[in-house]
Amino acid sequence: MSVRITPTGASPLQRVPMSIEALVDREVEAVRASVAATIYPPDPVLGAVSRASSMAQAFVRRHGMLAATVLGHTIDRLSAGRLEVLHEVTVPLTRVAADLVSANARERLATIDLPSEATWTGTYRLDLVIISEELGIAWIVEVKRANAATKGHRLKGMLRQLDIARLSALPILRGSYRISRVESLLVSLYGDSSCPDILDRRSLDAFFGLPIEAELDRLDAVYRAMVERELGSRVRSDLALTDIVKASAHRDVGRSAEGTSAGFGEDHAGGGETEVLPSTRPADLFRVRPILSEPFEEAFPGPSIGNWGGRLS
Repeated sequence: MSVRITPTGASPLQRVPMSIEALVDREVEAVRASVAATIYPPDPVLGAVSRASSMAQAFVRRHGMLAATVLGHTIDRLSAGRLEVLHEVTVPLTRVAADLVSANARERLATIDLPSEATWTGTYRLDLVIISEELGIAWIVEVKRANAATKGHRLKGMLRQLDIARLSALPILRGSYRISRVESLLVSLYGDSSCPDILDRRSLDAFFGLPIEAELDRLDAVYRAMVERELGSRVRSDLALTDIVKASAHRDVGRSAEGTSAGFGEDHAGGGETEVLPSTRPADLFRVRPILSEPFEEAFPGPSIGNWGGRLS
């Protein structure tokens, strides 16, 4: 795990009153307005009620992005300018960085320096980049809501991408800031500390030397209250709309049944005539309604063994 970034002997960093709270309120309201304004088509089975489920999924996705944003602003404001925070930085991934990560263990990569390279293999969007020129270090940060990927190939793939991004970003950040190295951080907001490659929520305060967890707790409380209000309102309105639609459909079915009964009597008043319709699909066969004068068995005799035998032969 990376070193603690607060310099030894540094003066205590004071919490900025109200500024972060106002930021959280503004960002939460922006998410609420965006999700509420989105049109969610109803599911063919769940109907209008499915919109509440779509909204819930949208709120979960937006919370992950919002948490990363609030985390960055919190670090920036509480550090009082001693840490510079960049949001959503796109890093060009270089081929030499990918080759080095593939050929070396993660422990060896910390001592490798790369020059600038023009050959890109792709790009990687980082949630945050945090720079401390006092320590001469920059951190590239990926924020996840939970660490479902703490084990197995998914975690390895994520760490591998971070290593490639770190090596690729090293010459770029060195050219812009007075730093000597770049480290990577994988932050899990709701995971545990069982994996040494992950910085969990409970370790943020100790690592940064700032009261970050309390601000994330407040974000969750404000966000949860907003989501409960929005989803509750949507469910109530959708259920009311569903009741109206059902009542209207019930009235339409009643009127249709009355009209069908009258029409059936008129249709059969002609006697032994047969209605023949041009057939364009199998369903049209069942629209032909012969009025039979002889018994059904005589009009449509069933197949005998002899008949089937002739057909099969």
